[in-house]
Amino acid sequence: MELFSTVQNVLVELSVPVLTADDGEDEIQLVNPITVASYSWLERPKPTILVPGSPPIWNDHPLPFKVEKDNFSAFVDQNGHRTPEYPLYSLFASILHISPKYDFIALDLLSDRNNLRKLLRWIRGRGIHDATIKDFRIDVQRFQNTVIFVRMETKTIEVANKGYGLGFQQKVANAPPGPGAENQTGHNRMVRYMFEGIDMLVRFELDACLRADPSDADTLASELDSLTVSDDTNDNPDEIPVPHPAGLTIVPGSNASMVPASRTIELVTVTRKFAHNINWVENYPQVLLSQTHHHFLGLHDFGRFTEVKRRTLEDMQNGVIGEEVEGDLKRLGKILVKILEVVRERDERELLSLVCQNGALSLRKRDDGRQAVPPEYVSFFTCLPDSS
Repeated sequence: MELFSTVQNVLVELSVPVLTADDGEDEIQLVNPITVASYSWLERPKPTILVPGSPPIWNDHPLPFKVEKDNFSAFVDQNGHRTPEYPLYSLFASILHISPKYDFIALDLLSDRNNLRKLLRWIRGRGIHDATIKDFRIDVQRFQNTVIFVRMETKTIEVANKGYGLGFQQKVANAPPGPGAENQTGHNRMVRYMFEGIDMLVRFELDACLRADPSDADTLASELDSLTVSDDTNDNPDEIPVPHPAGLTIVPGSNASMVPASRTIELVTVTRKFAHNINWVENYPQVLLSQTHHHFLGLHDFGRFTEVKRRTLEDMQNGVIGEEVEGDLKRLGKILVKILEVVRERDERELLSLVCQNGALSLRKRDDGRQAVPPEYVSFFTCLPDSS
C-alpha cells in the first residue's frame, strides 16, 4: 500500500507539546484500567477468532537453551492482514460477543497501542534503536464525541530475520488449552482506562501469561473482579458467523480463559553485551499503555539464552525507568488532547488522517472512503445502549 496516496492537503499542523513547570510536578495519570475483552486469531481459510482468547502460557523453560535465528514470515499487523477492509472489525466483534450492550459512546478515544507508540516516537524525534523516525499514517474518524484511530501499514506481513525474538517466544511459552489452541496465531486484548483525563480503549497483542495458581483462591477472586465479562455472553458452543464481507467467524471460548492483567507478560530479547543499554523509552510505554504487568527480558549470545530478567510494571513505574519516560508520556497526553480537540471541531462526515512525514505531524483529509467502523456497528457509537 502506498502510505500517502489518498491523503490531501494539510488541515492542521501539529507540534510537540511543551511541558510547563506544573506538568513536571505531577506523575502521569493512568487510572482505572479494566480488561474489556480478548480474542485469538485461528489459522483457518476464512478469518476466524476465538472469543475470549487465551495467550500462550509461560513454561519456565530451564536455562540455558539455544534457538535458531528467526527466518520466516511474520505478521506486522495481523488484524489488518486478515480483515483489511476493517482492521478494527475483530475488536468490535469480540467486545460485543462478550458484552452485547457495551457502551462505546462514553469513549474519547479508541486505538491500537501501536498508534500511540508511533506518536511517542514522533514526540522523541527518534525511532526504534534511536534511528530516524519513520513516516507513518494513522486514519482518523469521529463518531459524535468518540475519535477512532485506525492503524495503517505499507505491509501487513514480512520476513522476520533480524534476531531471535520469535524463536524465544516459541521456546518459553506453550499453546493454551482449549478449542483451536494448536492453530492460534496471535492473541489480542482490549483494555480501557483514563489516561491524562482521556477515556481510552486500547487494543494490543499479548505475548504470554503466567499459569494460574489454583491454590491461591483469594488472588484468583480479586483478579476476576478486574474483568468486565457480561452476563449476556453467548455460551452456545457452536461457531457463530458474524455478518461481514470477509465472513468473520467467532468460535466461542470459555469466560474462564480471559486471563487477568496480573498474569500478562511482555517478552523481549537482547544480546547480553547490550543488556545494560536496553531501550526503555521503547519498552516501558509498551507495557504501560497496555497495562501488561510483567516484562521478561531474555539475554542471549547468538541465540543461546542464559538468563531471563523479570520486572513488573510496578517496578518500572516506581524506579528510574518510569522517571526517564515520564515527560514523553505527559507530552503524549497533551498531543492526544489537542488531536481530539481539532478533530471534534471538524465535520463528523470528514475522513481524516494523521500523517507524519519527514518528522512533521499534521492532520489531513483523505479521499479513499475507508470507514473505521463496519456499518452494522455504527449504531453503537450513535445510540445509547438499551439498559433493559
